[in-house]
Amino acid sequence: MQPAKPEDLIQGGLLDGMCIVCTGLIRLCSNLNFFSGDFEIRRLLIDRLHCIADDHDHAKAMIDRWLETSPAAPKVFDFMYMAQVTRKREALGSGCDVCHGEPWVLGPNDIVRCGCTYGQALAELDRDRLGRRREGAPLPLVN
Repeated sequence: MQPAKPEDLIQGGLLDGMCIVCTGLIRLCSNLNFFSGDFEIRRLLIDRLHCIADDHDHAKAMIDRWLETSPAAPKVFDFMYMAQVTRKREALGSGCDVCHGEPWVLGPNDIVRCGCTYGQALAELDRDRLGRRREGAPLPLVN
C-alpha cells in the first residue's frame, strides 16, 4: 500500500493516525463473539490487518472470509491464515514441483520459502512487511 495522505487518516481520538479503511473493516467484526473492547487491542488488530494485507481489497477479502466462516472475533494470528487463503494466487504464480503452491517448504534446519518464482514472491512480501514494521513510521495506508 502507498504512504498515507493526511486526509486518509483518522484525526484525533483513540484511533488517531489509523487507516480509515482498515478501521472500518475491523469495526465489522465488533458484533462477533469475544471481540475485545480494549482500544489497544483494536489498534493492534487494525495495524496488523493493514500490514499483513497486500492492499485494501485484500484486507476486505480477508475480513469478508472471516465473517462468512467464524462466529468469533479474529485474533492477530488469524490474519496470517486469512491472508494466505485469500491472496490472489495468479498474481504470485502457482508454485513448482518442490512446493506445489504451498507457502513454506522444509529446509535443512527450518521451514523456508521455496526458490521458485512463487516462493520468492512470498519472500519479497515478507521483506516488505518486515521493512514497514522496522521503519517505525506510520503504516502506508491507501492504495
